[in-house]
Amino acid sequence: MYIDLERILLSILIGAIIGLEREYRSKSAGLRTMILVCVGSCIFTLMSIKIGIDSQDRIAANVLTGIGFLGAGVIFREKDRVTGITTATTIWVVSALGMTIGAGYELLACFISAIVIIVLSAFILVQNFISKLNHVRVYTLKFQYSDSLDYQQVEQQFKKLKMKVLYSQKIKSGTDCTFNLTAQGSEKSHHLIAAQLIKNERITHLEF
Repeated sequence: MYIDLERILLSILIGAIIGLEREYRSKSAGLRTMILVCVGSCIFTLMSIKIGIDSQDRIAANVLTGIGFLGAGVIFREKDRVTGITTATTIWVVSALGMTIGAGYELLACFISAIVIIVLSAFILVQNFISKLNHVRVYTLKFQYSDSLDYQQVEQQFKKLKMKVLYSQKIKSGTDCTFNLTAQGSEKSHHLIAAQLIKNERITHLEF
């Protein structure tokens, strides 16, 4: 009985530590979510061991199915990118940690928790550095149809800054034309191209 309580308390602690990191970064699944996921997984594993005499993995195995639905709820698509994958993965890992604790491998759970914190907090610095060197952004340019804006000339502006045009689309609606363009390049190049496009008087509306 006391061992079970200790495992539940440890699952609360580990869920709280990882949840605090997610809460600090204002993610959709924060402190309370991570605690409940870790504690819930721990309890399910404990019950699976206690009442699953013939098949002790039956209840614990279904935890993964439930966590899959929960993780899918925090993944969203925003324009050119998908967000929430890291948060969904963190929920999945926290659930695994709860199951590890419930199965009696407390030391292993603590070790893995330390690795998770390092990946979430320290590795984001590396990710930000890479993002500065190679970043994808969507540009939307609007102008009058009568205006002879050269699409190829605009694309050439991107290429002169050593940016790669991944996708381009031209849409005509009434007297307006829209030019959607997805470009890849360094953060500095994106700042420079944005400044050039803003100065272009033929462009009536610009989003990026």
